Amino acid sequence: MLSLRRSMVRDSSDREVLQKVYTPFVSLEEEYIKLELLSMDLRVNENRQKYVLFGPDAMDNEVFDGTTLSRAGLIAPSVFKDYLLSLAVAGFATVSARKYRWRNIVLLICILTLTYESYEWLFSDSFNIELYSSSPSENYLTRPEQIALVRHVVLLITLLAVFIIDLPVGDSAILRSLKTAAENVEVSASKLQASRLARMATMGDDTLRKHAWDFYRKAANEKQHIFNDPEYKKIHADLARKYNLENLTQKADEAVNGTFNIMFDNMQGK
Repeated sequence: MLSLRRSMVRDSSDREVLQKVYTPFVSLEEEYIKLELLSMDLRVNENRQKYVLFGPDAMDNEVFDGTTLSRAGLIAPSVFKDYLLSLAVAGFATVSARKYRWRNIVLLICILTLTYESYEWLFSDSFNIELYSSSPSENYLTRPEQIALVRHVVLLITLLAVFIIDLPVGDSAILRSLKTAAENVEVSASKLQASRLARMATMGDDTLRKHAWDFYRKAANEKQHIFNDPEYKKIHADLARKYNLENLTQKADEAVNGTFNIMFDNMQGK
């Protein structure tokens, strides 16, 4: 601007006057530029400290030049923080799942870690910080996004590997618990049905009694592991005594289906 003004001024006296007027402004502009650069350096350092202490969400939304912002200084704390959290999750899973086998513990750790990583990836700004290089026109994944992508792939592969390893094992702790719960429900329902049938078999006319014993025998054939229960062996013995079938008292411990057949035949007078 000063050179342009000088070229437009022909008179030497005017040139001297303009020089006296514009020189202070030029100096002030240079000082302002220096202050801006210093301010940017201070903001970069401040943001780096915020990142280390509070994570990327605490950073100001500024666009920095890749030459003034150390990416390594920003990325390392994030990775370190995430792996510390993964270690904490692993410790929590180990303490809270002592009775599970190590394979299930590893599976639980992978699931929890992947859940956290997915939350970071989808709902936070941790991996969306735009760190521009000297050529802002470049279109590429930033280094934090690359690291996040690699970690996601590794975690997914690990999770799938552990799942495939655990898949053929049908007696894992979780499956055993579910199976036991289902059997308990099944046993309770079957015992309730058996009790009702036993009561039906000891009262009413012959048609009702025969109908009840048919169902009782059918249940015994299908659920022998239930009807071999000591409680039901006692029921068998009590029924034998009630019908004066003393010879069946000792046979109550035999195969359930055979006992029922003999009892039914004796009730029918065969």
